[in-house]
Amino acid sequence: MLEQNGLSECQTEDSASWVGILCGYSVVVQVDKATSIVNATGFYPSVPISLAEIIEKYGEPDFVSLQAEGSIEAPTSRMSLFWDTRRMTVEMPQVNSHIYALAGTTTVEMVIFLDEAQYIDSNKISFGEYYQRWNGYGDYQP
Repeated sequence: MLEQNGLSECQTEDSASWVGILCGYSVVVQVDKATSIVNATGFYPSVPISLAEIIEKYGEPDFVSLQAEGSIEAPTSRMSLFWDTRRMTVEMPQVNSHIYALAGTTTVEMVIFLDEAQYIDSNKISFGEYYQRWNGYGDYQP
């Protein structure tokens, strides 16, 4: 159906509980296998979108997650930002550091909207090294 509506060739990926559909490296849809209901949709922006533009439209995120990986010699980090009222996650690009310097000009890599079962609400998590409260622009580290 996605291809019939003008999206380029789509590929599927199966897991035990869901089927993921990626169309032309721009649109992502996830379907719950048990219910056949879409439980996540997302997109990779085709034009650059800054974090400041997202915050201007949707307000400040409720919390962030920081995934620091790699060795001291080759560190990398990824950051995700979460908006509880929209059940929205914004994925930021990977950086080559264990400190993530987040600025309003940072370009968003992906935007994802999740159903209630898929979304991690800030009231249901423990803040610490991995999940942190939104603390504005600046440096985040584990």
